[in-house]
Amino acid sequence: MKHSQTNGLCLYCKQPLHVVGYWEDCKICGVSFDDEFHIKWERRIGKSQVVLNLYSYPNLNRTVLSAITDDYLSNIHPDIDSAGRTEIILDYCMKNVTPENVVEKMKLLLIFG
Repeated sequence: MKHSQTNGLCLYCKQPLHVVGYWEDCKICGVSFDDEFHIKWERRIGKSQVVLNLYSYPNLNRTVLSAITDDYLSNIHPDIDSAGRTEIILDYCMKNVTPENVVEKMKLLLIFG
């Protein structure tokens, strides 16, 4: 997929963002922006791919964490067995998530969510 630079700057490191599909990505911080109200962090924790979505729209404040294990991804029929897939939804948008603490925030949600 071709990446093109935008006029937008990362909220964290202030470097130019790159368009990837519908998202504007910062490769330095490992964060994606759909718009100013939707931020997505993707990280690898152990044997899982973990995605933290932060929604701060005026009519929708929500945090959604999804974790999917490698075993679940390699299953031929992943819809048959939900073991290996976790989704945690909070009815508020987490604040103060940064490139430095995003993994800790993800782990906290996985443990206490």
